[in-house]
Amino acid sequence: MVEWNRRLNFIQKWGQENLTTTGYTEQQARSLSAETGITHILSRRFGPFDLPIIYQNETYRIYEIPQGTPSESQR
Repeated sequence: MVEWNRRLNFIQKWGQENLTTTGYTEQQARSLSAETGITHILSRRFGPFDLPIIYQNETYRIYEIPQGTPSESQR
């Protein structure tokens, strides 16, 4: 429970500090991935992200954070 709370607090702070008028950029998501090791983002209200949506329904979206450098993911 303590670790879950720490992670929730971390992501809330990260979200507030990185939000732009259009949401979150791929580079911001890559930085978050590098810092935390996450590869996907499950979002209900958080976002939008400039990332590929690999699944969505009426409630949730799952974004995939491209791995590697930006030039590698565009090949």
